[in-house]
Amino acid sequence: MTAPPCPMGRELVGYALHALEPAEEIVLARHLRTCRECTAALPGYEAVLADLGGAVLADGPPAQLRRRILEGASARAEAPVPARALRVLPPPAADPAPPTVAPRAEPAPGRRPHRRRFGVLLAAACAIAVGGLAGQAVGSTGTGLDTTLSALETAGSVHSTLHDGTGAPVAAVVASTESVQVVVAGMPANDPTRSVYVLWGIGAGAPQPLGTFDAGSGGTRVVTLAAGGPGVLSYAVSLEPGRTAPAVPGTVVATGGLA
Repeated sequence: MTAPPCPMGRELVGYALHALEPAEEIVLARHLRTCRECTAALPGYEAVLADLGGAVLADGPPAQLRRRILEGASARAEAPVPARALRVLPPPAADPAPPTVAPRAEPAPGRRPHRRRFGVLLAAACAIAVGGLAGQAVGSTGTGLDTTLSALETAGSVHSTLHDGTGAPVAAVVASTESVQVVVAGMPANDPTRSVYVLWGIGAGAPQPLGTFDAGSGGTRVVTLAAGGPGVLSYAVSLEPGRTAPAVPGTVVATGGLA
């Protein structure tokens, strides 16, 4: 008798579209670590969405956007340069690939199609229904950063997108007077028993550790840390051995200035 489908499989479309709430993405990301069925089905969803997202024609930016970007870049060029330059190193090696799933018996004639094929078709239908979202989420950064940043920003807050050594956006920071929220979207998982990520505030003086956090495999995670002090111009993330923040950054894996 064929086993019933995994009930979490119905969330894979939203996960591939980066349309789930941050808490839901965290739950599904943890589920994918142990569920062979969902792990095997997810690449099919993402492949269809990537094809559909690339087919969406992107409108050109408004003319005034170029002017605002140039004015902002000119203003930031006059800001004081941090005393200590941080060199971004390539991200650590990714986790090993999940175990392969043993092939299943083909369904008997006349029975419904294989669940994976049905899941891919369902993902395509959902992507067509929300074509603009698919084109933006897959065609721009490939992460849930934009959606989560929009949800976290409040009046008076500032944000920074952090890029790794290859230029890929892997995290973001939303800072207010009350707290600093780190959106972890594409950082490799660390070993929570032997290492920890540290967020650093960069200003005119030495880098200041603002807090520590862990990164899991896949999904988008939001971590809330204590508010940083005044004068922060940019942020950096380092991967450190042990479970506490050192006095100075070790292996810096991502950096980004305030937007």
